[in-house]
Amino acid sequence: MKIDNPTVSYPNIVMEAASNIVTDLFENKWYEINNISCPDFSVFFLTERIMSKYLENCYFLPSHNKIFTKNEFQGIQDRIVENNILARLKEKKFILNDDDDNGFRFYLTKKGVGCILEIIDENVLSKANQFDKKKSLTLKQNVILWLVEQEFLEPSVDTSQKVIKKTEEILFMLTPKGTAHLRYIINFELIKI
Repeated sequence: MKIDNPTVSYPNIVMEAASNIVTDLFENKWYEINNISCPDFSVFFLTERIMSKYLENCYFLPSHNKIFTKNEFQGIQDRIVENNILARLKEKKFILNDDDDNGFRFYLTKKGVGCILEIIDENVLSKANQFDKKKSLTLKQNVILWLVEQEFLEPSVDTSQKVIKKTEEILFMLTPKGTAHLRYIINFELIKI
């Protein structure tokens, strides 16, 4: 998802630091490993975070590999991967975003609900992850119910087993926890370059 804000201009030191980090990520094949074909969001996101550091440090930046702590940089990388997965799911019309301005609320479309077995990695659906294949629902309904129980999805109605039988009529929103866990629950084939 490209975020375009032509009204903001950044100091050269900030732009250069973002460019150096993106170049390092490319050279280390991070984009390739994480199946990210378009770096637009990462450039924007890194630039915003570097600008914050620049202002916090009274218009000073350390070298580009010392701007962020290891945890901060891991968080930034996670957010970039999450955004890429959301963009892929949106391209395939499995999710939609009801608010293009803030970009935080994503809903499963009817197609997304109907294709949930293709979207979720079947290896995640195990007893170790509290998935019960023996519930008296169809596999698709069990998967939806499991996603709700794990707090990855938030339904627009109460999802008792009776109601969940009509999954196509229920609106499901990805929770922040669901968004943060996308890289672990999504079928890898969906996000391959």
